[in-house]
Amino acid sequence: MDEMFLGCLLIVVLILLLPMLPVLGIIAGVYLIGKAKDWQGKMTGVVFFIIGLCYLISVGPSVFSP
Repeated sequence: MDEMFLGCLLIVVLILLLPMLPVLGIIAGVYLIGKAKDWQGKMTGVVFFIIGLCYLISVGPSVFSP
């Protein structure tokens, strides 16, 4: 596979996952908080979690309602 195909595939997958972005951010934040050994990794997890949560609260109802 060439890089162009993989890039297009990645863009399509990201567009399909866009409504799930806050959920993925929360999951990544919890994972980083649990797995990180240093305080920088844990703070990155906290930032991911907070951004995902705020985005879910602000945009979530309009995305998930038909």
